[in-house]
Formats: sequence, structure tokens, C-alpha cells
Amino acid sequence: LAIDNGYLCVINQDAGLQVYDVNIADFPVYRNTQILSGESNGLFIKDKKAYITSTNAHLSIIDVGNVSSLPIVGTYTNGNYFQEAYVDGNYAYVPQGKTGVQVLNITKLPFPEWVANLYARKFAKQVVASNFYVWVADEKTIEGFFNKDPGAFYFAGNYKNGAVINRIALVEGKYILVASADKK
Repeated sequence: LAIDNGYLCVINQDAGLQVYDVNIADFPVYRNTQILSGESNGLFIKDKKAYITSTNAHLSIIDVGNVSSLPIVGTYTNGNYFQEAYVDGNYAYVPQGKTGVQVLNITKLPFPEWVANLYARKFAKQVVASNFYVWVADEKTIEGFFNKDPGAFYFAGNYKNGAVINRIALVEGKYILVASADKK
């Protein structure tokens, strides 16, 4: 789920994107649903667009600024099991397990253009990006990549955690918070 501009956006595996007006917190109001193909499993919102991934390797980009119709403004289907996308600038980073992370130019809507792949050591399950760096979390490591230009990513190092990494978050563009199975 994500809250953006007074609206709660929730993905439902079977129904796609559902939007509720939460400007009055004690009285949320259902606004609309956009049905999507496959089982939705990831949601990222930026600049009034929802980037929704699904298990059938499908990325849907929805204009959540237009709550009355929630139009699909872009789609991308090429790969395998997609996980939660991350958007930084003009690029969406889509983790897809054993085959790493796809980097897409999202200025090319309605059909984002593939730019590059980042290969994680084991199983890319989450990605965050800021400025010139992209960090990919797999089972127990976070790998850093330097982004010299949109098509050239260079391995910059990694952090190995002792336990399974459940989630990473980027704070202020320079801190990575790690939630792991060892409750640290």
C-alpha cells in the first residue's frame, strides 16, 4: 500500500489497484479500481503514477492523478516473475529474481524502453536508487552499482548480512536501512 496526495492506493492480487480517499482519516471513501492481469505483487508511486508489477512479468503504469478513471498510461512485459519496482528520475528498476534487475526508460510511454540489466549474485528481490547509485538486495547481500550513464552500470561493492534481508529502504538519498530475519 502507499499513500499519495490524500489517497490510499492498495494492490489486491486478484483485483489490481484499488484507491481510497483518506483525506478524512476516520472516514475513508472508496474511489475506484483498475483491474490488472496476473497477480499484482508490487506497488511504487511517484509523480502521480503507480508502477504495479505482477507475477506474470507485467508492469502496468497507471495515472493515479486521474482517480475517476485510473487510466493505464504504460505497460511493459518482457522477462519473468517481476517484483516491486523502484523509480528514480526517468528510470524504473524492476527486480526479477535470478535474472537480476531490468532498467527501463519510462519517458518512452506508453511502452517503456529496456536500457540494461543488473545481475545480482543470487536472487534480486528489491532495488532502491538515488543519484548515481543503485542498490540491489538479494537473500543476504546488498550489491551497489555505480550508474555512469543510463546504459553503463559498474559494480561498486557489496554488504553481506548474516541473516536473510527482508526489506531495504533508502533515506535522504544516502542511508540504507536494512530489515533482516535476525530482527536487527
